[in-house]
Amino acid sequence: MKKYLLLILCFYSHLVIAQIKPGMWRGELILHDTLSLPFNFEVKDNIAMIINADERIPATISLMQNDSILIRLPDFDAEIHASNFGELLIGEFFNLSRKEKNVITFRASANTGYRFSDRPEKTSTNITGKWKAKFDGEDDENKYCVGLFNQEGNRVTGTFLTNTGDYRFLEGEISGMHLSLSAFDGAHSFLFIADVINNEIKNGHFFSGLHWHDTWSAVRDSSFNLNDERSFSHLKEGYSKLEFSFPDVNGKMVSLADSEFKNKVVIVQIMGSWCPNCLDETRYLSDWYNTTKPEDVRIIGLDYEKITDTTVAFRNIRRLADRYHVNYPILFGGSSNREEAGKTLPMLSRVFSFPTTIYVNKDGTVREIHSGFNGPATGQYFEDYKRGFAKLIEEMRNH
Repeated sequence: MKKYLLLILCFYSHLVIAQIKPGMWRGELILHDTLSLPFNFEVKDNIAMIINADERIPATISLMQNDSILIRLPDFDAEIHASNFGELLIGEFFNLSRKEKNVITFRASANTGYRFSDRPEKTSTNITGKWKAKFDGEDDENKYCVGLFNQEGNRVTGTFLTNTGDYRFLEGEISGMHLSLSAFDGAHSFLFIADVINNEIKNGHFFSGLHWHDTWSAVRDSSFNLNDERSFSHLKEGYSKLEFSFPDVNGKMVSLADSEFKNKVVIVQIMGSWCPNCLDETRYLSDWYNTTKPEDVRIIGLDYEKITDTTVAFRNIRRLADRYHVNYPILFGGSSNREEAGKTLPMLSRVFSFPTTIYVNKDGTVREIHSGFNGPATGQYFEDYKRGFAKLIEEMRNH
């Protein structure tokens, strides 16, 4: 496949043009010679609007020095470099937050609105509903998760909810008995394929970019639920309070013991700029904070990065703070390795997931620790989270 793409590049090199043709495009990340991860985007002016079900991601388009096209994802250290042949783009996707297997061959075709197939086979199967899914390569705490799907005709949208967070907005189809779903947002490059046989999902394969492959299956189970989000992390015996001191983007050390946080309800968010679930939570918390402007509530973000160079870390923090209008401090905690992150907060039993949210009472004691986040792709679960959040904060403010 790579040799084929190189031949096209050589043959059409004299036809490279700067501006991408407006309209719908079908992009593909080439995982190997016979497998690609498709996604859709719409080009208008200098924006490539990436589409995953109900999600829209505005990626900026610009011209690089060598006359190739640069498509930069807004939330993550991720970009596409491509040569433009009018109705064909050929290049590479770079996930700059990863150190290995971070470059994937990319191609895209204009005037193409379908995702997996232009004429999917008719199907009598409908997978709408709640499923209990099993991912064989995960550890015991993450092996089982909730699958939520909605099907209209051949088109399928949905997500998976795990104990560490959700898989966000998936989109695809059922063609005959074959299920295909994908998502691309710059951090996630997800592809799910499986067969639907006798009302069960079997023979499933899951690919995350080039770096991860797993097998999966699912059965209908409307009663299946995940573990309580408060059950995965707690304060170690002998501790009742959280203590830390980390730098903000200006190098100023900020501590939970500072006067700014005295006699206040404090929400401490363990997060990473590379983590889509963390950004979903940040979007919600920032909107809530800016809208309600609570005098007796403060939020602190503790950011842990895959690349721990402080210049890169502070740049990533500034980018997400600007994009999500964050008006509370986000501090740099260090490496996103969960064991290393846990060492910076030794009073915690562990950092189980990104995000992890710690709710601190006005007297400084820890009220609850929540692992994971059910974001907007989860529908009713996200609505339940918002109601639970409002109730908890109100109780803490009145305590």
